[in-house]
Amino acid sequence: MALTDSAVLTPGVGHIFTSTTTGLTWTSTELATYATDGTVPTATQPWVELGHTDLDTILTFAQDGGDTETKGSWQNPSLKTVITSAAVDSFTVNAEQVLDNDVLTLFYGGGDVSGTGRWAAPDAPAAIERSVMLVMLDGTTPLGLSVQKASILRADAPQLASDDFMKFPLKFTILQVSGQPRFEWINDALGA
Repeated sequence: MALTDSAVLTPGVGHIFTSTTTGLTWTSTELATYATDGTVPTATQPWVELGHTDLDTILTFAQDGGDTETKGSWQNPSLKTVITSAAVDSFTVNAEQVLDNDVLTLFYGGGDVSGTGRWAAPDAPAAIERSVMLVMLDGTTPLGLSVQKASILRADAPQLASDDFMKFPLKFTILQVSGQPRFEWINDALGA
């Protein structure tokens, strides 16, 4: 590795998009176009922006599992490290656009929007699966995190404070689409 000043990024602005069709991603060209003129790809399925999210706690990444154990032989007591449980990655976002049917549906795992002026939480919530595209911008330099399948549900109780926006914490658990990577970082500078 070398010192590369242009490889450092400050995610000053970010946008989170979801699609009801799992298995979707953006190309690096689509990401660069979005960074330049705000055009969101719609070729296969529309992407919907999650809306306003918390500025103070942008994202919280987490991992469950991924435990390792060092195995040895009589000749070499520390021969090899093996993974004993698969890692499950997730990130949490505090959605602030709470007067929004989509945010409430993701948070509560479904819901009823059949009446005007009302939204009802389901009796039996279920995680909702979506493709997710996280776009981070440092000026017009983009970095994308593509998740072809994520399970979305509440991470905690709603947060209320008299001097801040109301927040609905959403947990995005990264799942696997058969034959595809669980997630990809996207930028023209990456890859071969």
